[in-house]
Amino acid sequence: MNRLTSDLVASCLAWLTDPKDAYDKCGGMALIMRARAAGRVVADAVVPLLRLEVAHGSLLAHNQLGIAYEQGHFGLARSKADAFKYFRDGAVLGSIGCHVQLSRLADDTDEAITHMGAAASLGCGDSCFALATVFFSGQNPWGSSPIPMDLTRGTFYLNKGIELGHDSCKVKLGELMKKGLLPGEGGLGVSGFVRGEPDLVGAVTIFRDAAGRGNSDAMYEMACVCDDAYAIVQLVEATGMDLDMTRLSRLGLRGTDLDAAYSECQEWLELAASKGMWAAKAILTDPSEGANWHTHGRRKAEIEAKASLDAQASA
Repeated sequence: MNRLTSDLVASCLAWLTDPKDAYDKCGGMALIMRARAAGRVVADAVVPLLRLEVAHGSLLAHNQLGIAYEQGHFGLARSKADAFKYFRDGAVLGSIGCHVQLSRLADDTDEAITHMGAAASLGCGDSCFALATVFFSGQNPWGSSPIPMDLTRGTFYLNKGIELGHDSCKVKLGELMKKGLLPGEGGLGVSGFVRGEPDLVGAVTIFRDAAGRGNSDAMYEMACVCDDAYAIVQLVEATGMDLDMTRLSRLGLRGTDLDAAYSECQEWLELAASKGMWAAKAILTDPSEGANWHTHGRRKAEIEAKASLDAQASA
């Protein structure tokens, strides 16, 4: 056992005999997190420390102790009442985590939205994205009854998430820009959005930025852009339509021919799949899904045709 681990275990053991003294000397939650990182935590010592942290107003400790009671961690008997108590007390103090927990455990949709909104107002980007999605789609993640679409509230939370730098909110904005959709009431639109002028260049800028920080949705959207660019060029060549290629060149793609589009599209899909994006995995592994894509469908047909010709030549 190295010196760091030894000291941490000794401190954990000290909580059992004199948790107040250990708290004063070691800094509470910071020590327990370090002890966990070292892989050695004395479970019986955790609850006394969490209680001391709660008494000192720690938001994290309120959340952790509430979870411990809900799930029966650290030797505690499961108690929904005690879990709610710590979540509610933490929420009153301004804990984002406690508001999110109360939203998850809420008995009705209005209460869930209230707590999720409180978390968003405290700076939780995930909550902003969740509420924007809910109000744009009308889907209810907390119950079976649909939620009336509210584009005003959806736009509010989307913009707030963007202000907070939340990548999923940015990607959602990019998706709307790509389609030329803007939140609006009435008129010709899709799901309550009115059509405007698509801004593919602006959307790609957002996608690339978020993808660079590891956002799988942005990676998937970049794969879609590569596939769409190839499809547009093929349509122009087949119909003789005029196309301002400078607009496509501004997207910063590797190219719009099949080889370039396919390789770049494949790379983005593989990156998205490596992050757990199920849609990207499906396209890479399921022929029927891949066939729906211009680049994958055409490249797969070419590969199969070449393999057939090679087999005939060697026969």
